[in-house]
Amino acid sequence: MITSFTATDPSLGSLDILQVEGAVAGATPGGPATSDTRTLYFWTPDLNNNDPGDPPGYTGPNWPYVFVDTGGIDVGAGLDPALFSTVTIAEGDVLTVAGYPVYQFVNDSAAGEFGGIGPNWPVVGTDGTAYTQIPEPRTAALAMAALALGVVFLRRRRR
Repeated sequence: MITSFTATDPSLGSLDILQVEGAVAGATPGGPATSDTRTLYFWTPDLNNNDPGDPPGYTGPNWPYVFVDTGGIDVGAGLDPALFSTVTIAEGDVLTVAGYPVYQFVNDSAAGEFGGIGPNWPVVGTDGTAYTQIPEPRTAALAMAALALGVVFLRRRRR
């Protein structure tokens, strides 16, 4: 089942990130997959060099493909089923989000972890957007801007 969780960083903000439970466990060309709940990631070269619907491009030990059963994709409440599909390769059906294959990270050991996030491995937001970091909350940015304006205003009044 595809669901989401809210990732938070006290200094940066929060983001709703996709995760999957019940993926096919076992060896994949990207490493060993688990059926336990794990965060979904894109691989940047897939996004930059491939078309939607192309098979996964990564091979190696740390980023397993997310294989799903051919019986359909179970999508949790509040998520858009149109975002999810599969691409078929020799080993099975790989889950795609917005047309691009998704991966797990072998060092994420529990639901809600996103230890692989970075420039080459963005997490997948609930709208299918790739995020390389948790975005700064607007309220904090607005507060900082207001503070800066207040300091400028105070400096001008004292003159």
